[in-house]
Amino acid sequence: MVGKLTDSRHASASILPAIMGLSPWSTPNDTLNKCLMARDGMPDTWAGNEATEWGNRLEPTIIQEMVDRLGLTGWHEPQTQFKHPTLPLGASLDGVGYAAGNVIKHNPDNGIYIIGATEVTLNSDIALESKLTRSDPELIPAPFRGPIQLQAQLMCSGLSYGAVGVLYSGLELRIFIYPSDPRMMTKIAEAVTDFERRLDAREYYPPASSADCNIVWPIADDVEEPLQLPAELGGVDILELIEAHHAATAAKKASDSVQSDVDQVLKEILGNHSVGRIGDFEVKWPMRHYKAKPEVVTPAKDAYSKRQSNITVRKVASW
Repeated sequence: MVGKLTDSRHASASILPAIMGLSPWSTPNDTLNKCLMARDGMPDTWAGNEATEWGNRLEPTIIQEMVDRLGLTGWHEPQTQFKHPTLPLGASLDGVGYAAGNVIKHNPDNGIYIIGATEVTLNSDIALESKLTRSDPELIPAPFRGPIQLQAQLMCSGLSYGAVGVLYSGLELRIFIYPSDPRMMTKIAEAVTDFERRLDAREYYPPASSADCNIVWPIADDVEEPLQLPAELGGVDILELIEAHHAATAAKKASDSVQSDVDQVLKEILGNHSVGRIGDFEVKWPMRHYKAKPEVVTPAKDAYSKRQSNITVRKVASW
């Protein structure tokens, strides 16, 4: 395991599921924001977790088992990234297996699954990708569990075939063999081109959640007249929405998911505005200002401002 090889300022194979809105862990805006931070010279502070640590430790073991089951003559771990010849896209491969006319048959009993065929003949090297999950075994892995990443790896490396080895719950290894897929590669190229355009323009995607709104509009104008909120948006009665939010907050009965959905709608309406008004309600999404702190035990902390994460709704006198 050689660590990260790709450039954090551009798209890479591993973040494509998030860019394409197919990741259960990150939204397109999460990923866009991380790349923008890298362009601004800000380090990524996430150091991984126990799951990623085990994935790294078991990667060589999984790759070697893939090589053995597929009858390959050996493998190596590339020490540099592969760059696409025309797109701003990079890929690092867990392994490259050596093949010389290997005929591989679809054989679920041995954990070998060939996507779209019953057998393949490997006349050249094959890309190898290792995954670890607690999920139940799949007949085809979820798009975010290797398939999209693998197609991008093939695009960048020029290889014709790739295999994703998924170890399920530490108990069952399944190897999924994929040929290059021109249709998926076209979708990847479109997603990468749009992602790079958004990076250059610093243009975020439409928010996917309330938390996403915090990324798109991190700063609010504190001194301004309240924004007059629309009565309706996209068929949704905004006043009814706010009344529901207010009632749910006061009664503490709203589920987190319902309140998050309401927050997202209101944040998208407010945008860079910190205050809005509709009917008898005032809606706030303000900045929080933190005073500078002198050094005590921890290092001194400079003053900073950060927008609060949740919408505040309170009833006020009519205008």
